[in-house]
Amino acid sequence: MKQRTEEVLFQEWKRGDCEAFGELFGHYSCRLYNLGLRLPGNVEDAQDLLQETALKAFRTQNPCQSESTFYGWVRKILMNLFLDRTRYCNRSGRNRVDSQVDWTEIEEQCPSEAFPSPRAILEEQDDIAAIERALLELPEPYRPNNQKFRSEV
Repeated sequence: MKQRTEEVLFQEWKRGDCEAFGELFGHYSCRLYNLGLRLPGNVEDAQDLLQETALKAFRTQNPCQSESTFYGWVRKILMNLFLDRTRYCNRSGRNRVDSQVDWTEIEEQCPSEAFPSPRAILEEQDDIAAIERALLELPEPYRPNNQKFRSEV
């Protein structure tokens, strides 16, 4: 894409041309997707981040001031969306998988007598991790041998 074309697209977008925004965002979408893929580490989250970034940028009433900062501006939107999502998951005590799964359907398909449900396994892993973190906060003489603790659990 030529610099002049970017300038024209940017000005058209500021005047309200939706297609101009699509072309301008499309020019940087591969770079943004690559960044999004490196942050959460999986394809689905990277695709979600890219889509949310496009929507948020498109809906913004005051876009960046010039076309030279367009990439930096949408990159910042993507980074902020990722950080917001991460903070939410950390505050709510949910990891990415746990917060997006409908456990009832999965648990209905699993015979409970044969093996524990996926939710029970994740909850047990979370409990063990919380206990281990708490044990590490104890003064040294009160900490149990970690291997001994693991074998009892």
